[in-house]
Amino acid sequence: MKLKILTALAFAVVSLSGLARHNQPQGMMPVQPAAQHTLGQYSILPAVQKAQSAKKRTVKGYGITVVISGDWVTVDGKPAALDENNATAKSYSQGLYNIVVYKSGKVALLKQGEGFVGYLK
Repeated sequence: MKLKILTALAFAVVSLSGLARHNQPQGMMPVQPAAQHTLGQYSILPAVQKAQSAKKRTVKGYGITVVISGDWVTVDGKPAALDENNATAKSYSQGLYNIVVYKSGKVALLKQGEGFVGYLK
């Protein structure tokens, strides 16, 4: 009885492993189990991809400092939330401040209760 169950399990494992190999999409190469490949006496390691860092831009004015790095904006070291993103500008908010970063490079400061304060440089 045990021999029949073991035989059935072995057959199922062999069948599934063969099935997995045959159901691989066309044009795909089987993945090597090791991360390191060897070519004669030399070893070929996979390339390491590093993330690109966005350029940081700092603008100051009206007692605050705004750092712009890609889609990330901080006001006096505190992260600002993206409120609106359209073709001409991105609008961020942090506390009482609203920051508008225009595609042309200008950065406008608006304060709650006062409205437009001015442009940051």
